Amino acid sequence: MMRTTSLGIVSVSLFSLLIVSCSGGPDDKVSDDVFLQALRDSYVDRKACSQIGTRPRDGVIAQAPSIRPNPQLDALVEQGLLTRRQDGIGLNYSLTDAIRPYLKNGQSSEGAPNLCFADIEVTGIIGFTEPTETFGSTVSNVRFITALTDIEPWAADVFAGTDYLPWIQGEPREVATDMVLTSGGWIPQSELQQ
Repeated sequence: MMRTTSLGIVSVSLFSLLIVSCSGGPDDKVSDDVFLQALRDSYVDRKACSQIGTRPRDGVIAQAPSIRPNPQLDALVEQGLLTRRQDGIGLNYSLTDAIRPYLKNGQSSEGAPNLCFADIEVTGIIGFTEPTETFGSTVSNVRFITALTDIEPWAADVFAGTDYLPWIQGEPREVATDMVLTSGGWIPQSELQQ
């Protein structure tokens, strides 16, 4: 028969308490799954957008210095999203009301309009750095894969010959971002700066 002493029970209890108190909570753990879920939560409403033209001046977002058309802007003209008119020896491209739903925030910003053409989905994690303390925050750099969904039917025509075309055609895109540990879990550093 084995006898236990109070001292033995206290020692085991203190050792167990020490192990529990030194292990981090669930948010301290990092894994592909933790970062994948955090990025998917962050990207739930994220759109793929590209600047078109310049800051609108009298409704005109682009002026071609000759009568030679701009293929990217002309693809938007064909879709009814822009208008094109000749002005002297140049061409003026202007926004139409039909383009408004595709502009970031539903309208052009104070700068050039940002045309949104798809939703962005995070599909996988490539890797991440060991989380480290930086300026009082726990940070990890995460590399991940994105794909486009709900792509506008005109996107391939508008972005033909650009870096966006392979992404539009289904090629995944690698992205990297710093993730910061907050009381609510891991979030992209860019969200802290908004």
